[in-house]
Amino acid sequence: MAAAFVGLWPATGAWAQSATGTASVRIVQAISVTKTSDLDFGRIVTGGSAGTVAIAADGSRACGSGLQCLGAVSPGGFTIMGAAGETVVVAIDSPNIQLSNGADTMVVALQASVQSLVLAEGKGQLRIAGVLTVGANQPPASIPANIRCPSIINDAARANRPGRRPCSIRHDQIQRDSPMFSRLLAGALALAAGLVVMSAPANAQGDLLVAPTRLVLSGASGGEVIVSNAGTATTTYRISLVVKRMDASGQIHAVPDGQALPAETAAVEMINHAPRRITLAPQQSQTIRIGVRPPPDLAPGEYRAHLLFRAVPDAPDAAAETPAPGGDAGMAIRLTPIYGVAIPVIVRIGTVDGAARLVSARLQPGADPAITVDLARSGDRSVYGTLDVLAPGRKEPVATIKGVSAYPEIAARQVRIPVLRERVAGVQGLTVRFTETDPAGRGATSEVAVR
Repeated sequence: MAAAFVGLWPATGAWAQSATGTASVRIVQAISVTKTSDLDFGRIVTGGSAGTVAIAADGSRACGSGLQCLGAVSPGGFTIMGAAGETVVVAIDSPNIQLSNGADTMVVALQASVQSLVLAEGKGQLRIAGVLTVGANQPPASIPANIRCPSIINDAARANRPGRRPCSIRHDQIQRDSPMFSRLLAGALALAAGLVVMSAPANAQGDLLVAPTRLVLSGASGGEVIVSNAGTATTTYRISLVVKRMDASGQIHAVPDGQALPAETAAVEMINHAPRRITLAPQQSQTIRIGVRPPPDLAPGEYRAHLLFRAVPDAPDAAAETPAPGGDAGMAIRLTPIYGVAIPVIVRIGTVDGAARLVSARLQPGADPAITVDLARSGDRSVYGTLDVLAPGRKEPVATIKGVSAYPEIAARQVRIPVLRERVAGVQGLTVRFTETDPAGRGATSEVAVR
């Protein structure tokens, strides 16, 4: 910082005035972006109809109707380094990219896990989700493609753009449905017979796919959700915010009108989204933008509402429902199922602490054995992570459940983990481990022995 002296003297010299001002400059650390993982859709077996496969930022996969999804998957990952406490803005320069293999092409819609990020301790993590559109009878191929890393802009200077780095997006294999498919699938199931893997719900009800399945925001930040119509008919969806609560069994229930708590009402009022109604052709996707505007006097804590995507039923065909001449006259009732998907939108204001602890785990033998786990939660923050059943001397878990959550309205919940009888029969020393995958949990773990 330097001082500057400015003096003013009139031509007559009768009087003089002076003022002192300051000049300052702020030097910020250059931002660097390093790829930590590729966006990997795994192996996909196609059939006679087109479909979509969505990979959420949390690593969950939603596989559209008409497709078989196999193998491990992962979202794209990047580590952002910069000045501690600095806020950066994230932008994907080409959110829709095309994968090509000769004349065969597929399209991937990309989505960043956040639009802005505070570099706590000078470091931040970014995830890239995506929706892959697979054509009908897509030819077998392994199609890697280079994409541009996201642009990271220093929010204070808005001028520091890093050099572009190629990073890759991949799906391991596309397999066409054929007489060989039954043997391929049988082999894949045989290889997986020693491992039971259960993930969070894929949010595919009817022909609706939503990714990610969970959105966590802070302060006045925003996010995006990709909605895909995996069906064969053009469908209109209505999007709204609702209040839901979790019970001790982990079930989510709608809160009736007029019974929302003040914190739940505040969540609905501060979260905004657009658009609120969309119409999607078959295999078409659209991005829903989420914003947060918390009031300045809002108390620190975690606030949550659920974003509900509901299909709007087609208007009934009056001509089709007209009774035929000579037929029975009377009242006809037609029941039309209305599909809906709800995902939690969590807003954290200020410092919100929380922790998870496994209290007990019990093996329930029988024709369909399972391990019942008691998970305790403390603090004001929800917890979210993965449960693994471990056996001594084995590198891979006996069973896994991803996307296990416990919300602040409950202090404990039970989780049932199905296991294969041949994998646990006579095994001594089984343990269950819970690993937090919410970034706020910093990978904390808790273990308990199975009784």
